[in-house]
Amino acid sequence: MISPHIMAMPSIETCERLQNDEFSSRFGRPNIPFLLKNGVADTPAMQKWDWTYFADHYGDRIVIVYRTSNRNLYKKMSFREYLHYIHNTDDADPLYLLDWFVGKNCSELTQDYSIPPYFESWLDKFMPISKFLAFYIGPKHSASKLHIDILSTSAWNAVFRGQKLWVFYPPNQTEFIYNGKVNPFNPDDEKFPLFKQAKGYYALQNPGDMIYTPSNWWHGVYNTEHTLSLTDNFINGSNIKQVISHLLPSTVHLIKRSWARRHQQYN
Repeated sequence: MISPHIMAMPSIETCERLQNDEFSSRFGRPNIPFLLKNGVADTPAMQKWDWTYFADHYGDRIVIVYRTSNRNLYKKMSFREYLHYIHNTDDADPLYLLDWFVGKNCSELTQDYSIPPYFESWLDKFMPISKFLAFYIGPKHSASKLHIDILSTSAWNAVFRGQKLWVFYPPNQTEFIYNGKVNPFNPDDEKFPLFKQAKGYYALQNPGDMIYTPSNWWHGVYNTEHTLSLTDNFINGSNIKQVISHLLPSTVHLIKRSWARRHQQYN
C-alpha cells in the first residue's frame, strides 16, 4: 500500500512538445523536474519493445538481479528466467534488474528511439553510447530507494511498458528525508518523525512518457506494474555548473596531494 503522504503531495508539471528555449527557461535553469507526456510514444521502440521481443532476442543473456530492499542480496539467472519471474512472482521484496547497460548488452537498440535535443549530453561527442544508458526492468512492487544521481548529473527516464510512481524532493529537504534513509513509499513515522514535514512532489509515468530528474534532486521510484524503462544521465548547459561544483573539491584535493608529493620528492 502506498503511503497517503505521497498522494497528498502536489504533482510535478506535465508538458507536451516542449521546445529547447522553453525547457531552458522553465525547467533547465530553474532545476525543476517535469513529465514529458508521450515523449517517446512515436518511436519504433513503443511498438517493438515488449516482453516477447526481449525474451526472443536476449533471453540467453545472464543478468544480475537485486532485492529491492538490499542490493547486497542478488542472484544470477538468464534474462528469460527473469522475465518469467517478473510475470509470476508474488514476492513482497521482489528482484529488480538495475543498470542493464545498453552499451554492453544491446547497443543496437539505440536505433529504435530518439530523445528531445535538450536531453542530449555533451559527453555524447566523445563516446558512441553513453556509459550511463541503461534499462531498469522489474515486477510490480519493485522500487529504487531515494537517491541523488551520480556526479550531480541530470537524467531522463522513458517508460515503454508498465507504470512508475515517482517522488521528488529538492535539495533543501535533505534534513526531512534523513539524507535519503527514509522509505517514502512506506515510511516509519517513529524512526523518521521529521519526514511528515518533508515537502516533495510526485508523478505517475505511463508508457511513452519521459521524466526529467534535475541535478541534486532526491528521487525514488516505485513500479506499480511490471515495468520496462530506459534511463540516461547527461551533462549539458542545464547542469554544468552543478557538475563542476560537485567535481571541484575532489579535483582541488588531487592537485594539492600531487603538489605535496612533488614537493617532498624535490626537497
